[in-house]
Amino acid sequence: MIIYGTKETRKVYHMPLSDQIVSPLLRLTIANTKQKEAGDRLFEWGAKVFYFEGSRCLQLCNFASKFTIVMALVTDDMIKRLPEYIFEYLYDVYAGDPQMKKLIDRYLADNTIMFFDKLTDRVTISSMNYFQVYFMDDGDRFYDFAEGNLIRTRALNKKVNCDYLMGMTIDGKKTYIYPAEKFAELLKARYS
Repeated sequence: MIIYGTKETRKVYHMPLSDQIVSPLLRLTIANTKQKEAGDRLFEWGAKVFYFEGSRCLQLCNFASKFTIVMALVTDDMIKRLPEYIFEYLYDVYAGDPQMKKLIDRYLADNTIMFFDKLTDRVTISSMNYFQVYFMDDGDRFYDFAEGNLIRTRALNKKVNCDYLMGMTIDGKKTYIYPAEKFAELLKARYS
């Protein structure tokens, strides 16, 4: 799994790029993973930091499906465990679908290592910026999912991926998709 962070995101969360890794064995593992997964948009995720009431939050967006995960109050330690959070939210969104659970298990098995790289994909950057402004209202959407001092990110992520249409160009034509449906379609095509 490759997490492509914006320049600000990489700086704020101290995300080491693959060429900054000291361990030769880890560098080789990352190089092999990069060769296998780079360009396979299902394994590529964009990461963008934004702020809510002064706290750092993170938006993750799958390149292939625009499946989007929004995390609140994200610490540096949480960044080291991003795949855990991604899979937790994936399992949560598809909780009522036993077939998807099996497909996510297979997707998880194919994602044995995560590393960071520079986000240069203009389509993903544009999508993430648009989402932050128009859906997240620059973070104010969290108020709709607040319960006391808690932000119900599970409910937010279900809403984002199941109820929010996102624009996507497929075969040269602009169309609108629900990210959860698109992600499910891609997993079924890959693993069924």
